[in-house]
Amino acid sequence: MWSFVYHTYLVQIPYISRTPIFQLETVPYTNRIHFVIRSPLDDREYAESCFAFVRKNHSSKFLSPLHPDSVRVNLITAQLLRAVQRGLDIKNRDVALIHESSCKDVSLDARHAIESKKQGKLCKSQSQTAHLDGLAWEVIVVKNDRHVGAMSWPHGKIIVFTGLLIHLKTDAEIATALSHDIAHVVARHSSESIVYKKWFPFPLMVHFLRRMEIEADHIGMLLMAAAGFDPHIAPMVLEKQGNDIYHPSGKKRAQLLSRAKVMDEALELYREVMPAKAPEV
Repeated sequence: MWSFVYHTYLVQIPYISRTPIFQLETVPYTNRIHFVIRSPLDDREYAESCFAFVRKNHSSKFLSPLHPDSVRVNLITAQLLRAVQRGLDIKNRDVALIHESSCKDVSLDARHAIESKKQGKLCKSQSQTAHLDGLAWEVIVVKNDRHVGAMSWPHGKIIVFTGLLIHLKTDAEIATALSHDIAHVVARHSSESIVYKKWFPFPLMVHFLRRMEIEADHIGMLLMAAAGFDPHIAPMVLEKQGNDIYHPSGKKRAQLLSRAKVMDEALELYREVMPAKAPEV
């Protein structure tokens, strides 16, 4: 699976931090508190090193940006990134509503931020989004028909293998996979995972890495719904996935996304963007 390839690259590229940080942050959308160990700047520089390793060893398999597969994937990604940007724009518009707070960051989910303010809990539930500012997002398709997957880095680079495009036929199915990888960047999972890999015993490390994958599924489904893709597709896609060291089974992932509370949240976003296409529930 692509996660094995991704984590293999992380092992081969040594991590060096010039500006180490150890702080708690709140994940956008899910509002989960997590511990990060890298600054956004270090995240991007480390990602550049990892991506340079990939480019050096696999650039001959990179498809041209004008290749039909590259064009298609970039168009889908553009829709997903606009959904992320809309969330940031909502955050900026609503800063005035909470300007008296001493906290600096505001959740991507403005509705949650406003409601939290009413409950007097804003400082505990704010999400960090500054790491998304100025990201040079780029999607690259790599020729590998046997590799069904994609992977992303904190500096905005996303690789999609042609095996994924063979396995997933529709734009909504491809959006499910892409939104999952965008969600990893939004949630700063790369920086969080270092904590588990450095100091946690293997069983616990696997548990928490799988938890991040489940969270990326959740955030990804919200992003694809906000971009106008039917969120019902996400559990269907994940159910086809196998499991590996870092991922729960596809069946479990699909069940978690199909829960009423999670799906209803995504459907609300979907109806706001595509009311004419929203299914009757």
